Amino acid sequence: MHLIKISVAILPLIFSLQLRAVESSAIVGLWLAEECKAIIEIELEQNQFKGKILWVKKIPGGSMFDIHNPDKERRGDHLVGKYILKNFRFDGSKWMDGTIYDPENGKTYSSRMSLDKKDHLNIRGYIWVSLIGRTTTWKRYKKTLPTENFECSQ
Repeated sequence: MHLIKISVAILPLIFSLQLRAVESSAIVGLWLAEECKAIIEIELEQNQFKGKILWVKKIPGGSMFDIHNPDKERRGDHLVGKYILKNFRFDGSKWMDGTIYDPENGKTYSSRMSLDKKDHLNIRGYIWVSLIGRTTTWKRYKKTLPTENFECSQ
């Protein structure tokens, strides 16, 4: 009888730990950035989440290279394959303490992420405190990587 009481008391704890593990990996996968500018793959590696660009929209007169990088020697790097999200950790409800790199201006910001529904990822980039920043929303991308004739229906 005593063993049953212990089992019943521990069961919710085990379930909550399993639920947390599922939630922490909920952002892993492909995401379409606002205005269909890029597709980013978020991965989990050594308990930290990071994201790299897999596809970039070709913009007339735009560049496929990291031309705004503050490190002049990196300005010839391709944007595809570049990690723009780094060092995020899951705190039980959101992903915190990471950084996001904006290739449009070459700046890196402190960042946090949260899911709004399972297919909408809110990413807040900020300076010093989250009140001074901007939020962008990415949508989960479930298709194959686009070709040059990609029609975005975001």
